[in-house]
Amino acid sequence: MNFKNRFEILKQTFIEFFAEKPMAHGAALAYYTLLALIPMLYLAVTYVGMFLGQETMVRIISEVMQENIGLSNIDGVLDLLSTVNFEKANVFIQVGGILALLFSCGAIFNALKQSLNDFYDIEVPKKSGKRMILSTIVTRLVSMSFVVGATIVLLLLYFAETVFLSLNKQFFQDVEAVNWFFTGLAQHGIPIATNVILFSFIFKFLHDGTVRWKMAIHGALLTSFLLYLGQVLIKFYLGKFFFASGSGIAGSFLVILVWVYYSSQIIFFGAKYIFVLSRAMGYEIQTNTAKPSELEQ
Repeated sequence: MNFKNRFEILKQTFIEFFAEKPMAHGAALAYYTLLALIPMLYLAVTYVGMFLGQETMVRIISEVMQENIGLSNIDGVLDLLSTVNFEKANVFIQVGGILALLFSCGAIFNALKQSLNDFYDIEVPKKSGKRMILSTIVTRLVSMSFVVGATIVLLLLYFAETVFLSLNKQFFQDVEAVNWFFTGLAQHGIPIATNVILFSFIFKFLHDGTVRWKMAIHGALLTSFLLYLGQVLIKFYLGKFFFASGSGIAGSFLVILVWVYYSSQIIFFGAKYIFVLSRAMGYEIQTNTAKPSELEQ
């Protein structure tokens, strides 16, 4: 595919992207993410903290919010976490946290799935009562599993970056060029590569259509690159100019809300790019309800 064709695909992607009303989709996703934030933080510190230590888990959460999102003042979040006695939390609080996480994560994934269906132009037929109940249960369990998996990936990424930087400092500190290369690879290359893998699975499976792996990976590469650049700008804006960046817990939640909202626009753009690219290459996205002979995995 030559440059002219790629330019036309990007141009058409922009046109069709804005026609899908992406801001409404982003607002819904940001709202449900904010709704899930408290149970996610609570369960992360409670259960992951059993293995890593609760202080370590709180420190990881703090660093992620500062370095990735751009919160200049996380005292409000830390104060919120400090008010909960994680060690003495009774079984009712823990069960309540799990149920709240199941509900909120299911809402997040339903919102994301519906958005991807819209950006892929997938029309899903209505399901019967029994199938709808079964689908809801499966969605809740899958969403919970995805959150657990994403948490594990985040922790592995955090420790991999820490180990990588430590080894680089130990062996290549005196070689400036090599030290610069491996530091950049740890801080930028590993997160981008992780996003490519994550978005490849999202674009491939988190919807009711059939997308070729080749198309999903193309979209994941574009999305990860744009998301990296976009989040650098978003982080700079939120940290330097956004009025609520240092305004306690309410301001912290508002910053997270805005961060998710604008990041989701890039994800939806990647989905629409996959749709336009698939159509241009003759691999149009079909619904999973089509006959098996019509679907090419």
